Amino acid sequence: MIRQPIDIDPIRDTEIAFHGFTGADRTYTFYYDETNNIRKLHVGIGGLNVADLKIFVLGGVVHEGPPRPIDIGALRAKLAIQANSPEVKLKHIATGSFLEMLQSRRLTTFLQWLSKSGLLIHYNQIDPIYWSIVDIVDSILAGHR
Repeated sequence: MIRQPIDIDPIRDTEIAFHGFTGADRTYTFYYDETNNIRKLHVGIGGLNVADLKIFVLGGVVHEGPPRPIDIGALRAKLAIQANSPEVKLKHIATGSFLEMLQSRRLTTFLQWLSKSGLLIHYNQIDPIYWSIVDIVDSILAGHR
């Protein structure tokens, strides 16, 4: 079966107009990391292949325009994170419950650095059960076209 490309521009344009989005055609650069990616979810007689199913999270920082240098050294210095540490993780910035994290001086430092750097936070969470069901339904529908 030969699949024809689908022109999504009419759907995209309708969604942009309906929600009043602006800047949808601007260029942005995303820096991201993921957590809780189980890769594949299987259902068997004993249940799921994952004992503790967590929400998959993709998040990081973004700026408008093409890639540009970001001075993370200043942030590392302010947070007293060693230069050889490969990443700045949440544990470097705040720990505890959500409300406890909001009281962290390091979190304030991080947010001030973000603002001064012209960076924004992006965050997306995906429920693996929901998307597994959607994937199954999509596969069934694709098979009947």
